[in-house]
Amino acid sequence: MRLNKYGNRRVRADNYVFDSQAEWRRYQDLTLMQRAGLITDLVVHPWWCLVVNGQAICKYVADFQYQENGRDVIEDVKGVRTPAYRIKKALMLACYGISIAEVEA
Repeated sequence: MRLNKYGNRRVRADNYVFDSQAEWRRYQDLTLMQRAGLITDLVVHPWWCLVVNGQAICKYVADFQYQENGRDVIEDVKGVRTPAYRIKKALMLACYGISIAEVEA
């Protein structure tokens, strides 16, 4: 597979396409954590439609969503925080009250 503009190499595994090797490694960690019972309800690439004043603005796709200690966690593996990502992160908080947990790549 060819590199993307940020130098990441996509990984195909378990019927998913991960944008980077770091995201794939985090997926492996989370699946082990789920098997050990530390987290539950792991979802890969969940998405939300971001709507402001009845107008659909864009879609946000997270890397992972899961339950940890009864709390819903939305997680993104980040190497580069693009301006588009920063806007979507702010919209997720404003529209849904969801704070995105960032994991360093």
